[in-house]
Amino acid sequence: MILTRNKIDRLTALWNAEVIDLKTALEENNISIEINQDDLKYLIIKLCELRLDLDDSISDNIDI
Repeated sequence: MILTRNKIDRLTALWNAEVIDLKTALEENNISIEINQDDLKYLIIKLCELRLDLDDSISDNIDI
């Protein structure tokens, strides 16, 4: 599988069922992943942003 910024954006979009299929495929199969350094950096930044969004959502719910 070649992982690109476009694929990363699709997988990190809200309500994307494709991510469930990909997670299952990665867990059940030995899939080789190719990614260039710029896209890997983009992926890490995207994961950090998602984590911060999750933390903000949790914090907002605790404050209610």
